[in-house]
Amino acid sequence: CACRKPEPGLPPRRLGQPPPRPLARTGVEPPSGPDANLRGIAAPTHVVHGRHDVALVPEHRHAGRRLARAVRRAELRRGVSTTPDGTLYVADSFGDRVVLFDSTGVFLRQWGTTGSAPGQFDYPLDIECSGASVVYVVDNDNLRIQKLTTDGAPLLAWGSFGVDPGQFVEPWGLGVGPDGSVYVADWFNGRIQRFTAGGVYLNEWGGQGLGPGLFQSPIGITTDAAGSVFVSDGTGNWVQKFSPQGELLARWGGPGTAPGQFHNAFGIACDAQGNVYVADHHNFRMQKFTNDGVFLTM
Repeated sequence: CACRKPEPGLPPRRLGQPPPRPLARTGVEPPSGPDANLRGIAAPTHVVHGRHDVALVPEHRHAGRRLARAVRRAELRRGVSTTPDGTLYVADSFGDRVVLFDSTGVFLRQWGTTGSAPGQFDYPLDIECSGASVVYVVDNDNLRIQKLTTDGAPLLAWGSFGVDPGQFVEPWGLGVGPDGSVYVADWFNGRIQRFTAGGVYLNEWGGQGLGPGLFQSPIGITTDAAGSVFVSDGTGNWVQKFSPQGELLARWGGPGTAPGQFHNAFGIACDAQGNVYVADHHNFRMQKFTNDGVFLTM
């Protein structure tokens, strides 16, 4: 059976099959229509997400709608990120490639093929652009992080299967701090690992659990301009804010449908003002918070 592993809260599916439509188990009706995957929040940006992730992209007339349609038409999955010029990079998990669109949603190019050689991918789950020239990709089934140029030329890779520092069991989300530190959400190990831009292990924090500073399924990760690290816990339904050393600074959420609560918190992003956006997957909505977790809008 050529099956991909299931997402948290979703049944497994065969490779190449369209993903099943999640049931509205919380009583929140799923959105419909051509722009169902779009939430326009707080000009001058749109929030665009594929199935789970979010990226803040420059304001452009109809850009958000076109980007959402482009992502959906190509049946793309998972991580999204942007370069300073607004180019959108999408990790296509089932195509084992990275696909690029301009800021209006027009296809530009793609790179990557299936495999384990440098520059190849096996189920890429997340992607993060660092400046205008470097891209990091979570290469999930190859159990590694790849560092590439924005044209897809491989620069570096690190990681292997295991529980030791620098090893992974289900690497999922990735974020890059303002100092160049690379943060990886190591889902099944229930931890966040921090590396230099050269892949050298620095520190880690977390552990399996529901208490403060712990994780059930660390999925999304992002940083703000001050270097704080935000982690969304998919099945724990919490967002937690940390220092680069792993000190817990704030925590908010919990399971539910009320404003500020989550039902599978997946993608997460910060804007230039430090506001935090969370893709509340099974509640079919985006939520916006202050930097310390005060609910603003959805």
